[in-house]
Amino acid sequence: MANFSKILNEEIHHTYSKSIFGVVFLVFSIGYITPADLARAWAGGIKARKEFVKEIARKYHLDLLFEFILLFPSWNSYEYS
Repeated sequence: MANFSKILNEEIHHTYSKSIFGVVFLVFSIGYITPADLARAWAGGIKARKEFVKEIARKYHLDLLFEFILLFPSWNSYEYS
């Protein structure tokens, strides 16, 4: 009986370690592939003019994205009386 539990414990450990490795690899791969500046990516990449990038960021509110992430908890909180 002890041998069975040892084998089962090793199988579970290997399965979880492979799953965790796969998830970490997937998350970092997606983070590496996605562009850091969405406005610059829409404007045409590295060769885009700064004025055009700012115009796109302002038009689609991409310049406020960081502030939204920081302020979202305060927008989402409710006070109960």
